[in-house]
Amino acid sequence: MSSCLIDLLGTPQYGRTGSTFYRLTRKQALCLAYLALKGTMRRERLGELLWPEDDETRNGKLRALLFQLCSRLGRDAFVIDEKERTLALSDEDSIDVVRVLKAFKREDWENVIACPPFLLGAFDYDHESGLRAWVAEQREDFVRRHAAALAHMAAKKDKQGEHEEALRLARRRLQLDPFSDEACRQVIALKLQLGDRIGALSTYEEFELALKQFGHQWAPEPATTAMLDAMREVEQRPLPPEPKREVVIRYPPLVGRARAWAQLEEAWKRRVPIIYVCGHAGLGKTRLMKEFVERMTRGLYFSSSAWPGDASVPFGSRVNTVRKILAEYPTLQLEPWVRRELGRILPELFPDADGLEPPEPWAPAFVEANRWLYQWLGRHVCAIVFDDGQFLDQQTIALGLALEARLAPLVASGDFPPILVGIRPGQLNPEQEDTLRQRAEMGQAAWIDLDPLTPDMARELVTSFGIPGGERVAGQIAEVAGGSPCCIQEIVRELVSREDWNGHFPADFQVAPSVRAMLARKVERLSPEALRAARIAALAGEGASPAMLAGVAEQPINRLAICFRELERYHLFQGRWFASGAVAPAVLEGLPEGERADLVKRISDWRQGATS
Repeated sequence: MSSCLIDLLGTPQYGRTGSTFYRLTRKQALCLAYLALKGTMRRERLGELLWPEDDETRNGKLRALLFQLCSRLGRDAFVIDEKERTLALSDEDSIDVVRVLKAFKREDWENVIACPPFLLGAFDYDHESGLRAWVAEQREDFVRRHAAALAHMAAKKDKQGEHEEALRLARRRLQLDPFSDEACRQVIALKLQLGDRIGALSTYEEFELALKQFGHQWAPEPATTAMLDAMREVEQRPLPPEPKREVVIRYPPLVGRARAWAQLEEAWKRRVPIIYVCGHAGLGKTRLMKEFVERMTRGLYFSSSAWPGDASVPFGSRVNTVRKILAEYPTLQLEPWVRRELGRILPELFPDADGLEPPEPWAPAFVEANRWLYQWLGRHVCAIVFDDGQFLDQQTIALGLALEARLAPLVASGDFPPILVGIRPGQLNPEQEDTLRQRAEMGQAAWIDLDPLTPDMARELVTSFGIPGGERVAGQIAEVAGGSPCCIQEIVRELVSREDWNGHFPADFQVAPSVRAMLARKVERLSPEALRAARIAALAGEGASPAMLAGVAEQPINRLAICFRELERYHLFQGRWFASGAVAPAVLEGLPEGERADLVKRISDWRQGATS
């Protein structure tokens, strides 16, 4: 068993270094986890815990399970004492949970965070009455250890002057422990150190909201509120006057998507390699896909997106995705030949990249390198989400089709996760869209059309916001919004922010035929600096750092923060991103093609420089 590695953190799987890894079943993973963390067990007791309701058949089931594991891991995987009727693992160090526990004990924080924090991945053990509480406790403990290690690593990177990396680690810690005041303070302090005062304020507000949603009596600790008071003392230049009211409805309920959700579930069960979710802007494709995979994988998924500037840059979308994978998985070690092939599109990966020819999307070695990277990713996540596929460049599309042919058998066998792709109708090449639909008809993919909300669904959505007079104006808002959840959200925000809002729909409200005109009025009122900052953010994509935005905008970070404060006042920005999916297209409206190309190049150059 010494040459066989077993992963129980993240997606449960086994394999040998340098070869293919295979998924473990739910029961196999639970059995190995219990033996790894508990040590030597009597076989009768293990059978009772794994099959508490099956008195007569549990011994036979345990023998079958052990036979399966031995056939996969090797006959020397277990130490079986027939006399004492005990069972143990022969090489515990080959299992990631044991290595993480040992690393945590010796305070080797880097090796602790090298593994995912989620014990037994997305498997559900609610029906295992004998081990349900134990699994829940162990899962909490591994998340707690991972969060503690992230805190130590963030502090270490901060002392070494690597403030961006420290912030990335601190954010991961806060995601794991969203109710921790200490984690919140660490993120706020690092953001302030980087000059991102607006981001620091947003972190506090999101933390306070999370506490209130969890329990009305909960509130941030005095040390955390003291940081808020200190941030508010910072002087700012005069800004547009505050509106009379502000409504925060960034995450409205998911209404009217039962049919699409059922289609997603059906495609997921069939293990189709790729699921296309097609719908016009503002219908909630991104929200639907991410909520679905969040439910199905318990958060164990990877997401990326194409952006409006990608289509004009060969392999632009692929470059951004690879960089995002490398950033989110810093322990990933690329094989030399993989690094060389990817260096054809990411020069920072290969020192002699200048001597490499640009790749053809279907070149065997280049496709194989990308397959290697995706298979590595597939061993660490249970789904992949790719949004705004209509912005993909032609080379990335061709590469994707070549990869899909190689990965489809692995998806069908459960050795690679499904991929969900969001696209807008009519914005792909007609021949490409026809090809994708035909593949879905042949069962090689799934195609789900997202329809606008019906009037009844739209009224239900408006009412769910709980605004004063919401039931009274729900029908009128539904009528002018055209069935778009995003438009409904913007209209509600605009109405409640009006000085003359009295719970009735104003006769002079101008919104037809869409919300674009309303957003355009807001964009027109922006200062040139704020508009430029918003456009850079829209082209760079969600998750772009303040340092990147400031570098591309050629502005100090503190001046950029003032720009984003202005965007927040007009309800165009909320927290770290645009207030809704309709805002990014609105700020890019009217951007000259030459200026767009220049900004896209600046963003690409900054990313390349930051990673070289």
